[in-house]
Amino acid sequence: MVEQQFCAQLARDTADPFIGTATRADSWLLIEYTAVWERSEIECSHLPSQVKNWIEEIKQEATQTRFIKRPGRKNGAITVFFVVTLEQRQAIYRFQFARYEDILTLDLAELRAGTQRYEPYRYQAPLFLVCTHGKHDACCAKFGMPVYHEFERLAGEQTWQSSHVGGDKFAANVICFPYGIYYGRVAVSEVSEIIAACNASQLYLKRFRGRSCYPSIVQAADYLLRMRTEQTDLRAFRLSSMLRAQDGQYWICFENKQSGTQHCLLLQERINEKPAYRTTCHPEGKNVIRSYQLRYYEMLESGHVQHDLVIHAC
Repeated sequence: MVEQQFCAQLARDTADPFIGTATRADSWLLIEYTAVWERSEIECSHLPSQVKNWIEEIKQEATQTRFIKRPGRKNGAITVFFVVTLEQRQAIYRFQFARYEDILTLDLAELRAGTQRYEPYRYQAPLFLVCTHGKHDACCAKFGMPVYHEFERLAGEQTWQSSHVGGDKFAANVICFPYGIYYGRVAVSEVSEIIAACNASQLYLKRFRGRSCYPSIVQAADYLLRMRTEQTDLRAFRLSSMLRAQDGQYWICFENKQSGTQHCLLLQERINEKPAYRTTCHPEGKNVIRSYQLRYYEMLESGHVQHDLVIHAC
C-alpha cells in the first residue's frame, strides 16, 4: 500500500521558504459558521446573499473574511470578531448576533478608526486561529487539528479553528491576533512558546511567516532585521520607507521607536516556479517559491536615510 503524501511534508523536506508569506490585510472579519466548510467556504455556504455580496465588497478595503468555529459550542448567538491589524493600531472587537444579516449593521470604518461607539465590544485577550480547513487542503486538517487541540488546552476560548488562511504547504498554520502574526509549520511542542510570546508582545521567530500589515517584501525585511538585531519585541520598530531599486532589489527602512535610529536593509527578491506537488492535496497550478536575500544593512541616524538610499539605488 502506497503511503499517503502531503504537500506540507514535501515542502518541509525540500525546505521551501515561508518568510514573507502572510496574507496582506489591514482588518479581519471572523464569522462563526458551524456548518460544513466547503473548499470555497463563503461562496458555497448558506450565508444570506446580501451578506456574501457585502463580504465581496469589503475585500477592496483590505479586509479578509474567514469562518471560525469551536466544536462543541451549543447553538445560540453567532460570534463575530472584527480585528484591526494595522501597524499603528491593533484591536479586537467581539459581537454576538442572532442572525447573519445583523453583521451588516457593523460600521467597519468606525471600527478601524477605534471610535468610542464600539469600545464596549473590545476583546482584551489575544486570539489564536489555527487553520483546520481539510476540504481546502488535507494538510490543514492533518497538521492543524493536533495543534488546535493543544492551543485549546492551553488558551481555552481564545482559540478557534479557522477556514483557509493561505499557505497549505506550511501547515500547521496559526494566526495570532490582534497583531496579525502568521506562523507556519507549527508543532504541538511549540504551542506554549507561541502563546507566551504573543502574551508578551513578542515574536517567535523560528516559525514566523510575517505580519499581515506589511506586503511580502516588508515582511521579509522585518524578519531579517529582527534576526540581525535579535529584537523580538513587536513594538520595537515601525516601517519608515520602502523603495524599489533595480533587478528585484528593494530598500526597506524601519525606525527604532525608542532611539529614532533608522535600520535600512537592501533585499534581493527571487521568484522560482516548479510544478505543484502531486499529492492527495490540490495539485493545480504551480509551486511558486519566493526567497529573500539580505544584500546590505546599515543603521543610520535620523535624517540621513533619503540621501543614502538615493546613492545606493543609483
